[in-house]
Amino acid sequence: RLRFTFAAEGTDLGVFGALAPARAGGLELDLPTTVMILEEVARGWGALGVLLAGHLASSRGVARAGVAERWLPVLTRGETLAVAIAEPGVTGVASPAGRSS
Repeated sequence: RLRFTFAAEGTDLGVFGALAPARAGGLELDLPTTVMILEEVARGWGALGVLLAGHLASSRGVARAGVAERWLPVLTRGETLAVAIAEPGVTGVASPAGRSS
């Protein structure tokens, strides 16, 4: 399990749903704005920036692949961090997000 304080704070700010549609609880930001967020996160912690970039790219793929109803809400809330999701038409792995108390 991944444990980092950013999970709770990032969830509160909506960062995990930056590219997700508003109907799924996302911020529905454009790509340039999302990249600026990623740059700031990566400036503080490079590995977290890479993890968040993978999560956002995967979330965007989920939204476009038609499996959004099942996965997008948990991805947007940061309950599951995605590198990719394993579903018909979508390949990869999802893992639960660990949170520090």
